[in-house]
Amino acid sequence: MIEKIALKINASPEQVFLFLCEYDKHYTEVSEDHIERVTDIKNPDLEHPDVSFYFRQISPISGKEQKIRGKVTRVEMNRYIGTKFLLPTSLFLNSVEEIIEPAGDGCLLTTNMRFTFVAKLFRHTRHKVVEHIRGELEEMRDVLEKK
Repeated sequence: MIEKIALKINASPEQVFLFLCEYDKHYTEVSEDHIERVTDIKNPDLEHPDVSFYFRQISPISGKEQKIRGKVTRVEMNRYIGTKFLLPTSLFLNSVEEIIEPAGDGCLLTTNMRFTFVAKLFRHTRHKVVEHIRGELEEMRDVLEKK
């Protein structure tokens, strides 16, 4: 099951891509519930990257601290970043794709979230996750548009 968020951003695709790549430098600007973010780049090859990430945040569902781990699966410069989550997050949210397309003076950022069959059973929880991510993306847009 795919949930999609599309957001027009008045910034170039290059600026949005760089912001996403350097998210560990900006995560506190985007969401006050983010506690820590670490990115480990073993091999930055775009076709087959060996990049993992880890972050801690206050869960939008439980209100308690949660730890989320994942890997970058594919990158296309200034156009695409694919990530997949590791257990236990992957039992609910499998992967996220960020697609960046030029649009007028800015760009369109489309975020595709691939939820598992378990997420279909918990519609309210899935909705909270989508709205949490939407809020982060809107904050990212606001930060980028102030620059």
